Amino acid sequence: MAPHRPRRHRTWLRARLDHGWELLPLLAALITPQQFPFPLIDNDTWAGLDAMFTHDDLYTRLTPHLNNSPDTPPPTDPHQTNILQALRDRRPTPHQATPDTP
Repeated sequence: MAPHRPRRHRTWLRARLDHGWELLPLLAALITPQQFPFPLIDNDTWAGLDAMFTHDDLYTRLTPHLNNSPDTPPPTDPHQTNILQALRDRRPTPHQATPDTP
């Protein structure tokens, strides 16, 4: 039964995000600030984000932030800014189906 838990978590989280929760502050609460020399989003965190949201959903929901849309103000929280940069660094190239792990 464990394989169905991520799906239930995703469904629950998506419902919250669709009804007012903001993804970037949620990610800032979930992701521990970077501790040098470790990456902000390591492979375990990356896998956890995929289990909770799916990478596609993360990138879709954060596109205005990731693309620096003029209609989307940049975050004032440096941790959120660092999260966006870490996600940009992991963003798949146009010919990739999914983001790579380093």
